Amino acid sequence: MKNFNEKDIKILDYIINNSNSITGIGVKELIEADFLNNIDEKGYGTLIVGEYAKEEFKRLMAIIESYDCGKCIFEGPFAESGRDHININHKTSHFKYEGGFENAYKELVNREKKEKLVQRNLEFSIKLNELQVKYNWLPYVLSIVSVIISVIAIIYS
Repeated sequence: MKNFNEKDIKILDYIINNSNSITGIGVKELIEADFLNNIDEKGYGTLIVGEYAKEEFKRLMAIIESYDCGKCIFEGPFAESGRDHININHKTSHFKYEGGFENAYKELVNREKKEKLVQRNLEFSIKLNELQVKYNWLPYVLSIVSVIISVIAIIYS
């Protein structure tokens, strides 16, 4: 899952900048930093971590895991710490040095633009090939007509 939105850049960069190898960063830390809203299924704010915040954090974990810039630890409710969290790994500092998720987003946008251009070029090429196949006979007919006109011109001159 390498796709993410421009609004996710700030959250993802916050996660990789503020996580450490011991405790990591979890849902509660992102709620305290006002990156995630703690709402329940009815849309009201709550003190208990809501499903929306948990699902959003899992989505962010999947993005970080796909870029391999952090160690995502998925723990169930019966685990020792009982929380999913993200720790740094050996590639985190290099990823931050390369520009973090802001640079990754720019690369993602450039890749999408390039894919659109390639797709447009392929569609144009297909249309051009269809026209070429459809009118492949035209040069032969024109050459036969010009030969006939040349022969008639030679005969009458």
